Amino acid sequence: MRQFIMIAGLLSGSLSASSAMAMYCGDVNIVNMLAGPRHGSMMQVSNSSCGQSGWVCLDPEAQHMTSEKSKRLYAFLLSQYMVNRPVRLSVFDGVYASACGSNFPVVEDVRSP
Repeated sequence: MRQFIMIAGLLSGSLSASSAMAMYCGDVNIVNMLAGPRHGSMMQVSNSSCGQSGWVCLDPEAQHMTSEKSKRLYAFLLSQYMVNRPVRLSVFDGVYASACGSNFPVVEDVRSP
């Protein structure tokens, strides 16, 4: 019984992000990027209806994606920010990473427009 409860708990945690709705934010410009122990890895985008007033989480501690994907995501977004290029962004509506606080949704997909 104990093993069953443990497996059920692991499955419910792994399915929560995949069953969450993705919110499409459209083509956005990155306004600010934050990184460090106080904020985790976050960015503010030009669409204020995306995330919490435009702030979204990049999941720096890899709760909802692998560590390698998290690093690639950050590198890609930083490069787009530095050359002032827009990105096409979607976030998980209702999925949050503890490293960024409690109200900032995690990036679901990002690509160049």
